[in-house]
Amino acid sequence: MVYSVGEVAERLGVHWRTLHNWEKAGLVRPARAGGRRVYSEDDMRDLRRALFLTRAERYSPRAAAQIVTLERRVAELEGRLTEAGVQVVAQN
Repeated sequence: MVYSVGEVAERLGVHWRTLHNWEKAGLVRPARAGGRRVYSEDDMRDLRRALFLTRAERYSPRAAAQIVTLERRVAELEGRLTEAGVQVVAQN
């Protein structure tokens, strides 16, 4: 499922310009459909995480974008390791 800028802004309770700012910060890269931005479920997950980081944890939007990007990359690498048969053990 894909969402328009207005739908995402309403669901998250943010202004549509916030979404554009997060895009500029590198948090999401929404696809385009007919020249308009459309957001995927993965985009929505990342935006919710960024919203938590900025509101609850008080990170700047740019820092939240970097955190979400790093978390996404770690998940990708863990998936590749698992596919290769390597057991991934989380360390705290």
